[in-house]
Amino acid sequence: MQFRTVHASAVFPPELALAYKLSTANRRRLLVTLAGASLSVSLIVYQLFLIVGFIGSATAMIRSTNADLWVLAHEAQAFDFSAPLRRDHAFGVAGIAGVAEAAPVATGFAGAVDSRGLPAVVALAGLPVERFRLVAGGKREGAPVALRSDSFGFIDRTALAQFGVDGVPFDLEISGQRVRISNVMEGYATFLGSPFLVTSTTNAQRWLQLPADVCTGIAVWLRTGANLDATKQAIAQVYPELTVLTTREYARRSAIFWLLKTGAGGGLLLTAVLGFGIGLLIISQNLYAAVLESLEQYTTLRAMGIEQRTLQWVVISQATAIALCAGVAGSALAYLFGALTKAFVLGWIAEPIAVPMSVIGACAFMGLASSISAIRLIHRLEPAHALRQ
Repeated sequence: MQFRTVHASAVFPPELALAYKLSTANRRRLLVTLAGASLSVSLIVYQLFLIVGFIGSATAMIRSTNADLWVLAHEAQAFDFSAPLRRDHAFGVAGIAGVAEAAPVATGFAGAVDSRGLPAVVALAGLPVERFRLVAGGKREGAPVALRSDSFGFIDRTALAQFGVDGVPFDLEISGQRVRISNVMEGYATFLGSPFLVTSTTNAQRWLQLPADVCTGIAVWLRTGANLDATKQAIAQVYPELTVLTTREYARRSAIFWLLKTGAGGGLLLTAVLGFGIGLLIISQNLYAAVLESLEQYTTLRAMGIEQRTLQWVVISQATAIALCAGVAGSALAYLFGALTKAFVLGWIAEPIAVPMSVIGACAFMGLASSISAIRLIHRLEPAHALRQ
């Protein structure tokens, strides 16, 4: 049996084979280009992971309640920073056509003391716990929930170390009252440093020291087949002094509040924009320099009679291939950085596959853009220039 070497030109179209040869002619330069572009891509992807995780953390409780509509005071900015309204509005909302259930919700921040006597702050989320559903990918463990208990709660696993415990159950003192934390959940790590404590509305109301006739929102579930917009308008007509939002609208309002109206979100967003811009500039510069390095070869090929259309495809193939390789490698690095961050620093960072896929697509576009600039340079050069070298 005879073996024979398979060349790139035998596997790929001539344009791709030529682009491969030109790209690998100086492998050191190619590796430097790929390393620089990959690190830039990883910076972009990592910053987007932070933004997505930040938004997810800010809206996790809204999505977990799985309500169709929310009735809020006009001043309400986010789930964590709601304004008080009358609790008995829930009975009136429940009587509107299309509404299956309307339940009051109590949210806010309260001081806590752990078993070591150390102070802390918890973000209380008083919900209809029987309606509480974990976000996608979340987990729950611990003793069965005693819905009638006046001293139970769910807390995210990332908060256990903060209270000096390894698991549940454990006790906290909130607003001078003993509270038994009976369940651990995952997917609710908070960027505020104040862990979410999910309990019943009555418990949260008492621990927040709210009057008995006050809540901070009303979650509304519709009957099967009820029209969302029509029911929303009906509630707004009966209660013009209140704001009625869909779950998507409420989540968007909370995300905008945390991203644009707070120092934490504003700083993170500014850092992400700067990182994204710097990454784009570095990637574009690296790709453009990689194509320019082969400029003499291109002019030589043109002097030898290679058609301009062929050279165009060679340049485009070279730049796009480098950009795509950098996109894949950079995304892999970002996943590694994200996993380390989630494990040791920020439990709320998210790593959705849509982020690197979008960035890789953007890398392909940047490769195309840088190749267009190089093509213009090639067209302006005289073939005789290559013959004089």
